[in-house]
Formats: sequence, C-alpha cells, structure tokens
Amino acid sequence: MKAKRNLIQILLLCLALLPATVQAQFQFVTNNGAITITDYTGSGGAVTIPSSTNGYPVTGIGDWAFCGTGLTSVTMGTNVTSIGDYAFSWCTGLTGITIPNSVTNIGDNAFYYCTGLTSVTIGTSVTSIGDGAFSLCISLTSVTIGTNVTNIGDRAFYYCTGLTSVTIGTNVTSIGDYAFYDCTGLTAVYFQGNAPSIGSYVFYGDNNVNFYYLANTVVARDRILLDSGWRFELGDPPDVLTNPADTNVTYYPEIPDLTKLDDGSRGSWDPQELTGPNSETYMETIRIDSVAHHVGENVSFVQTNYNDSGTNWQQINLPHDWVVGLPFDPNAAQNHGYKAGISGWTSANTIAWYRHTFTLPANDAGQALWLEFDGVYRNCLVWLNGHILGRNVSGYDSFSFDVTPYANPGGTNVLVVRVDASRFEGWFYEGAGIYRHVWLTSANPVHVAYWGTYVATTVLAGSNATIAVQTMVTNQSGVTTTNGSLTSTILDANSNAVTAVTSNLTLTAGQALVVTQTLAVANANLWSLQTPYLYNLVSTVSNQNVAADVYTTPFGVRMVSINSTDGVFIDGQGVYINGQHVEIQGMCNHQDMAGVGSALPDRL
Repeated sequence: MKAKRNLIQILLLCLALLPATVQAQFQFVTNNGAITITDYTGSGGAVTIPSSTNGYPVTGIGDWAFCGTGLTSVTMGTNVTSIGDYAFSWCTGLTGITIPNSVTNIGDNAFYYCTGLTSVTIGTSVTSIGDGAFSLCISLTSVTIGTNVTNIGDRAFYYCTGLTSVTIGTNVTSIGDYAFYDCTGLTAVYFQGNAPSIGSYVFYGDNNVNFYYLANTVVARDRILLDSGWRFELGDPPDVLTNPADTNVTYYPEIPDLTKLDDGSRGSWDPQELTGPNSETYMETIRIDSVAHHVGENVSFVQTNYNDSGTNWQQINLPHDWVVGLPFDPNAAQNHGYKAGISGWTSANTIAWYRHTFTLPANDAGQALWLEFDGVYRNCLVWLNGHILGRNVSGYDSFSFDVTPYANPGGTNVLVVRVDASRFEGWFYEGAGIYRHVWLTSANPVHVAYWGTYVATTVLAGSNATIAVQTMVTNQSGVTTTNGSLTSTILDANSNAVTAVTSNLTLTAGQALVVTQTLAVANANLWSLQTPYLYNLVSTVSNQNVAADVYTTPFGVRMVSINSTDGVFIDGQGVYINGQHVEIQGMCNHQDMAGVGSALPDRL
C-alpha cells in the first residue's frame, strides 16, 4: 500500500508541474521523461502542442489522440517525433497541417478522412508515411513529400480526389499498393529522385496524370541520325582486286538461286538444294567469320587516314540507291529496270563503298554505343575506325552493331561500308546501297537491349486486358555487378499513367537478362482496324536506385485468332481481332518509287 501511495503521489506531482492548458486539454503518459499525448479533451478550434513542459519534452501524439474532434488547426512543438495511428482521423474541420522536421514517422490512417484538409507540409525528417495516412482527404490539393521519406504506404493518399500535384523526394524507394488510387484530379507527379518501386494500382483511375523525372544525374538515351555528309564510290579499290585472298572482302559463297528454295511445290524436288554442295547448309560450313579474321582491316578504303576527297568519291546524303542513277541498257535485266551492269552477277556497277566521318559528343564516354542500319541492299561489310564490326547479308532487314569498344567520344570517327549488290533476292526492281536511315544510339551501360521489349495481350475479358511484357536488360559495364530494378509503366494515348509494375534485377558484368512481367489494364481502349488506339510501354531501368535508361514501346491492346470453321480465305479459316471477324485485304506495293528507286525519303 505504501508503494501504491508513492506512485500516486509521483503522478500527481507530474500533473501539477504541467501548465493548466495541458492538464485541461490532454491526457498523457510519460516514458523515460518524455510525454506522449493519448487523448484530447478540449472543445476543438486551434490547438498548440507545446515542445516541452517544465523540462519534459512532448515527443509523441498517440493512437486515436485527436480522432473525431473539432480541430480547425494544429501547431506541433518541435520535439514531436511520432504521430500515431488514427491520431487526427475524422478531424473534418482541420484545414492545414505543418508536420515539423522533428517528426520521423506518420502512423497508419493518421489523417484519415480529414475532408477539410487542403494542404500538408511534411518535414524533412519523416522517413515513413503509413498505410492510409491521408486517404479520403478529398479537399487536399497538393503534397510535398520530404527528402528523407523512403516509403509511402498502401492507400496513403487513396481517393484524394482534389489532389492535383505531388512532389516525391529524392530518397523514396517504395510506393505502396493503391497509394494514389482514384486521385482523379491528379495531373502531375514530380520525382525529385529516380523512379521508385511502384506497387499495384498505385495510380489507377488517375487518367490525367503525367510523370516528371527531375533528377539531373541521368544521362538520357540519345539517338543520332547519321544521314548527312557521306562519300560514295563505285567499285573496289586496287588492293582488293589484286589481293582478294589477303583482304577477304570478296569471299562470301552463296547458293545459286536466292529467290527461294524449291520445296517441291512447283514440281520436281532436288534434295541437293537443302543438303548438297549448293545448299545453304553447306555454305555455312565454308564461310569465314569476318570479325575473327579481321576481314578488310588492311584495305585502303577502310583506313581512317584515307583521303576520300578525290574526284571519284561523290558527296551524298542518305537514303541512297545508286542503281537509279545508272544508264539504261536494253541487254540488262528487264525486271530490274534495264540498268547497266545489273544482271544478277558481279559487274563494275554492283559493288560500292561508303565512307562517313563524324564527331561524337564527349559525354558519350562511358556509355554503351551501337549503330543501327534500317536497310542496306545487300551483303554489306561495316567497319568503324578501322575495326570490322561484321557482315549483314539480307537486303530486307534492319541490323545493328555494338561499337562501344571502337568509338571515339569527343573525337573523330570514320564509318565505312562495302555493299555488294551483285545478286538478286527478288524478281522485281531492288536497287542497291544504303537505302534507309543510319543511326547511332548511346545509352547507359545498364539498359534495355536493342529491340529488347515484347508486349502482348494474353487475356481479354470484355475490355479488361492482361498484358504480358518481356524485357531484355543488359549490363555492358564490363566489370560491375548491378543491383537495380525494371519498372514497366503503361501510358495511354494522352501520356496518362494507367498501371505499373516493378521487378528487382541483379546483372553480372556482360549479362543480358529477360524479365517477364504481367500488368492488368481495366476498361482498355482496344485496337481495331477502325480505331487503332495505341498505348506506350515505358521501361525504366534503375541501377542501384539511379534511373539508368528509359525506353518506350508503342503497342495496341488486341487479341488475334484464327477460326478454322468460319472464314473467308484458305481452307475456310477466318481471322478475328478481339473476337470480331475481319476480312484480310491487301495489295502488291513495292518499296521503290520513280526517280528515287528504293531510297525513299520520309516524305514519300
């Protein structure tokens, strides 16, 4: 009994030491000399929470402390470090709140259903915003989330329909599920740092939101057009003609007929076309690896110091088709335009060289670099700064080469291409040369690979779609293992975020990894022949929480199927797009145009 009386005396003494206003308005507990407010008993209006009382700091606002009271404003003392769960929930008259820099944690549902709250300033020491912390604050218009916040909880700003802008600090690494769900007025989200991990349905229903990445540490992916200022000459140089075995550029055995292999459908079938000495299978065994054999690196035209300003070298811009400029010859191939020397076999007019000298920006140092050719007819060899990059044979596909080891950022670079158009691939006019654009792309060493995304609609129930995404991410850093993430965000045609998903990545040096993700799109705008609606998939690769690469892939939400029992073409099969039967309609449309041949400019 004596001990109990002593405890009561101590509590009464502590109560006596508090100011009358604190005693009258608050219930509290003390712990290790610090005060936590557990309940508010006042009449509402404006309330000031003191920093300390007679040497006892007020450090905590407990769970449910001000729930459902008539507060209109709160001023918190500078010693408050924690705001408990539901601490100010249902304070519908509260209009503004400033959370001091001393606060480190905002509890779950701390300001739930504060429907009159219009503005929130979150102090710089807050590290976590709890689940549902500001959900249903329908009058809230803007929020700035401090630089030390690392986690925004599930439903943190759920159904804040008046919210128009959010600024997210540099250290946020995770945004929980439904965090900004149905914030229908949200138009701008500013990421001061790099893209965080984003949960499910975070921005669902926010149909007008745009995302802005303000971090200045990211070197953006860049794509430079290399169409201007080329030099062109017909024919091989003397050192190729006199020393073919030494240079190896002319050696590339091919099958006799490139137009198609005979599968027997046109009559007799010769198995030698598939397995004999004239077959593609055999040719692959006798060809040499152009890179391993350093093909052509000793040719005069390939040297970086070669003088291509002579009269034989024409100044041209791409796209370029040299056949269209050749004279007519009635003895030449009819179906290839009666052009002199164009007969399907090697002549003086079927071989040509291109050279292009250009300067790379100095800030490309340390970046991954690759060349992209949209189309070359045909059988071309490519060198950069005297190094063989490889060969591309087909005249009808685009191709690329990694030039990171050979490029000279901040200095002069020489690109050389030899084109051999001796052979026909079709029965129609095909032209010759670099007849489409050439690009040089630079990106962070950790990036989405060239043509590295695949997007498909795998399930379609009405207008609700499941989208499967495969993304190849590559680490060309050479020596460093990367721990990062891939965030795939779907944007609608107005650049509004629809949904997003994040996956963690670990890539060793030189590794390429295919990441498979699934996203759900509710009430999707379906692609059709009449309304070819396109979404954009934005792939953001982060390297240890620093955004390294951003790559965009357009796609349509559609499912294509073939029904073998109901249709309009071969064997009674029909094509269906999103369940709707369509008739296949087409035309024979060749790629050449009078006056320009195969080198169609963009305007055509």
